[in-house]
Amino acid sequence: MTPMYDRWLKYVFDRPETPSGWYFDLDLEAFDATPCEVVSLIDMTCARCGTDLLKYDLRQVNEGIDFIFNNSCSDLVFSLKDTGVQIDSRLRAIRSIRTLYSDCFAVRCSEGLSHLDQPTTNPLNKICYMFWDVTPLRFWESSPEKSITYPAILELLESVLELPHMACVEGALHGLWHVQPYAPKEVDAIVSRCLARTGAHWPEPLRHYAALARIGRVQ
Repeated sequence: MTPMYDRWLKYVFDRPETPSGWYFDLDLEAFDATPCEVVSLIDMTCARCGTDLLKYDLRQVNEGIDFIFNNSCSDLVFSLKDTGVQIDSRLRAIRSIRTLYSDCFAVRCSEGLSHLDQPTTNPLNKICYMFWDVTPLRFWESSPEKSITYPAILELLESVLELPHMACVEGALHGLWHVQPYAPKEVDAIVSRCLARTGAHWPEPLRHYAALARIGRVQ
């Protein structure tokens, strides 16, 4: 663990509970790092989330991930779209989000389906479900790299659909719905493949949700 990474974890996750979210504090001091360093820090956070985030409670992890990826909370996520950073580094960090699902969300989230408002007291379920609602990583239409980045996002989401955790599957389907307007054939193919491979084990409401996601009708 590097000194910068250790400082980053404390900055992002070691935060007290506040009424509206600590990241909206007008006196918040920005984290001092270049876009290249931020990409590396995001990559490390996702890749090591199964161990390095265990010391933080569910609320802290939820708010920290929201802070990183939600551009309403910070500009950090835009480092992953910064063409001044090598595309290979950015793609590696984007693909590491799969580990965020497998090693963090699938381990620490409850199994309830958020689109049905199934009750859960687990705060981490919020970002697991809303991740692709709040992150600009779902939209690359104005980017010259969209022919590279959309396939990476779709590959990531398809891999999450294979996880044996319904909240993660639901979150990935939600993400596919957001990408569907820009890659309708690809999303249809992904959902078809996953329904054929693992969909028989999904509860009926999730299969219905998948059917809506493939045609862009999720609400």
